[in-house]
Amino acid sequence: MIGAAAPRTDDQWTRMICSSWEAPEHVGGHVYATAAANDPVPMIGDVFGGLSHGANPANDLPLIGFGATVIESAPGTGIDAGLLGELPSPVAHSEYWERTNPALAGMGHVIAGLGAP
Repeated sequence: MIGAAAPRTDDQWTRMICSSWEAPEHVGGHVYATAAANDPVPMIGDVFGGLSHGANPANDLPLIGFGATVIESAPGTGIDAGLLGELPSPVAHSEYWERTNPALAGMGHVIAGLGAP
């Protein structure tokens, strides 16, 4: 299972979906996630967690404990905010499928049975 910018894919949901083909303790080896740095959708999960879309499964911080294998992604298009730097942009949410994005190649590796690059 691969989640691209997919908050709300929490551990309980993943175990339920995967339980038909994998023992729960091995789910993390078959669950992959990617999130672009400038994609605002997974950021909502990082900031608000269960109060919104749920945790960001591509956040590999120990406290999250999701267990997904994180696939690298390009940062995505941001908004130049001058002195504030680059801000998230909704445009980044659809850029996982661009040929130059390493997330696309990573998802291809997983689909081909090669695991994450």
